[in-house]
Amino acid sequence: MKISEKLSDLKRSESELQRLYTQREGVARLSFKSTILNLDKLSDEEINAKKKVFYDDQIKKIKEIETNIESLKQSIIDGRNDVNKKNIELGVDKKLIEFKHIKIELSKLMSLVKSNHMFSSYEVDINIFEELKVNDKIKALEKRKAKIDSEIQQINWNTDL
Repeated sequence: MKISEKLSDLKRSESELQRLYTQREGVARLSFKSTILNLDKLSDEEINAKKKVFYDDQIKKIKEIETNIESLKQSIIDGRNDVNKKNIELGVDKKLIEFKHIKIELSKLMSLVKSNHMFSSYEVDINIFEELKVNDKIKALEKRKAKIDSEIQQINWNTDL
């Protein structure tokens, strides 16, 4: 299995895990009164018997869901560890960190450019952006980001886990 395939499987598993959390919450929130119709027509013994069956079923469902949650969490953890080990082996971890910091820097530079446009409407003279060559930095960072992303994708698609 390729790294990219494993990452895709992990994303699906994480989505499934979120669905199981929601399902567990929904089952836990079910109330006895909302599930039984015509409660007034039943005797106390019948109500207690139905309550016992309802709560036993609810506990059984929750335990089953929790078992599924635990096994899915463990498989996600194991899968992430496998991918991380391979990434460290191949040096992808460094590329991912560099990619993250480039994105942060680009975000901050773009914020500066936006604020420059806001201040220019008040006729504030801000030539510092031109002197610092912010636009050139942004272009260089975008180019570097695209290159790193391409390298990471290539490694992910071509490397067996």
